[in-house]
Amino acid sequence: MSWKDDPLDRQIEAQRDAELRKRHQRINLECEIGALKARDEPPPDPIAQKLESKLIRAQGTLSLAFEGRGGFSDAIDYATEALQLDRRNTEALTIRALAHAQLGNFNDAVDDADAAIALDPDGRSPFAARMRRDLPLWRLAVLR
Repeated sequence: MSWKDDPLDRQIEAQRDAELRKRHQRINLECEIGALKARDEPPPDPIAQKLESKLIRAQGTLSLAFEGRGGFSDAIDYATEALQLDRRNTEALTIRALAHAQLGNFNDAVDDADAAIALDPDGRSPFAARMRRDLPLWRLAVLR
């Protein structure tokens, strides 16, 4: 007697098939809903895409610079380009503040840090946490 002849096995197999069909229908429905939502969304804003690209470059360059594999001045350049697109972008200000401080430009670092904190007092990015931690030291360096 094979497993196909056993009524219990056939019943279990039928239940599995039914569950798989339901799951497949749900997945297809979710895909269709996603396609409809995407169709109804406005096209992406080219300036927002450009800003995001500049921020990603600035973040990556700053991270590499902290690891000793990049230049802080490049991070400043990318953050400045992002700020030319959006003067109130706190992430770009934070990145630029950290990079300025690493280059010893403490006046610029404090200015950018103060601007970032004024715009977003609760900044929660890892870079913002580092900037907040180091800001008192930068202020002391400016006073010297």
